[in-house]
Amino acid sequence: IRSERGFAGGIDFKSMRHADNENFGKFSIYGASDSSPETSRNGRVRSDDMTPSSDRYRINLQHRVYLPGPEESTLYVDFDINKISDAYFYEDYFQEESRIDPQPDNVVNLVKTFPRGTFSLIARFRANDFYSTDTRLPEAIIEFTKAPIFNTSLFYAGETSGGVYTSRLGTRERDAIQSRIDDLEESMLERDPTAPPVRPGSQLARDLMLTETERMDLLDELGNRLDNRGFTRFDTFHEVSLPKQLFGWLSVVPKVGFRATSYSDIEGDVGSETRTLGYAG
Repeated sequence: IRSERGFAGGIDFKSMRHADNENFGKFSIYGASDSSPETSRNGRVRSDDMTPSSDRYRINLQHRVYLPGPEESTLYVDFDINKISDAYFYEDYFQEESRIDPQPDNVVNLVKTFPRGTFSLIARFRANDFYSTDTRLPEAIIEFTKAPIFNTSLFYAGETSGGVYTSRLGTRERDAIQSRIDDLEESMLERDPTAPPVRPGSQLARDLMLTETERMDLLDELGNRLDNRGFTRFDTFHEVSLPKQLFGWLSVVPKVGFRATSYSDIEGDVGSETRTLGYAG
């Protein structure tokens, strides 16, 4: 029972199988009936539209499941799921976690390991719409660790990935940009002579100092930031090296490499582009 915020409670589960690993094997639930959701621990005043509901909660799952299981294998799925009631929950109830990871991710990752590399199929999704999020639905990555090419002295390393990516603004950031647009549009209206004088130093006073062209350019820029963006990306990287030791003590590793990256938009004005890079060193 909290003297300032009311009643709260929860339960934490810990996998004994993964007891020695802090990265997974955890499931936590915590809920609060907050009697003072407008109260901020840092002294900032929350406006009505920023005040959370009195029903607040967190659900966290960090776990690894081996397939087919139950013994450890080269095929497994990692879960990192974090569902939160509002953007201020960690700040109000779990300050240490808020400092370390203020915007927890939501990812499911299927991994297959090989003697010479790893294949991953990743889904990164949006579970908390008040955070700005870059989603990956899905992203596939195959990575080859540096290893000899057959029985030669040449070594190869590489990575190839591809996926569908989107960018989504959080509700707080979206509201802030929309409010800025509204202020700019107000500055472009003909002012009522009977209206109160503009307060010096206010946002409206600064906007009135802009030229018409500057205001239109700023409106276009802010409008573009509100647009959702989505694109596909394909990237491939390859490197061949030849480690040598000269004079019995000097290590030299000549290498050549190549990278190509291609983007193609599927939502918003992202554009399409292909870039290539070759190097030797």
